[in-house]
Amino acid sequence: MNTEMRKALLDTCSQNYTDQPINNRLVMLTVGTIDTLLQEAGGHHALFQEWFGNPSVHDLTPAQKFALLTWAKPGVVDGRWVFDQSFIEEISEIAE
Repeated sequence: MNTEMRKALLDTCSQNYTDQPINNRLVMLTVGTIDTLLQEAGGHHALFQEWFGNPSVHDLTPAQKFALLTWAKPGVVDGRWVFDQSFIEEISEIAE
């Protein structure tokens, strides 16, 4: 995801976050997927440091977690967890 797209997503999600509960299991599922796709690039730590200024998922604010889930769009299809295809493609591009 290019810098402008990332900033727009995070700004929009942070502005639209309204203290709703965050499903931390979905956050960790998303982080696990990022780690799998970015194995050789250091996993989510380097990505989160660049994007959020913090490498740890445990230190993300609820608004940042909301932004991550809004981008990834996790959901269940035929009994399996899946993510938005653009999320997978963008993370794969980062890994290259």
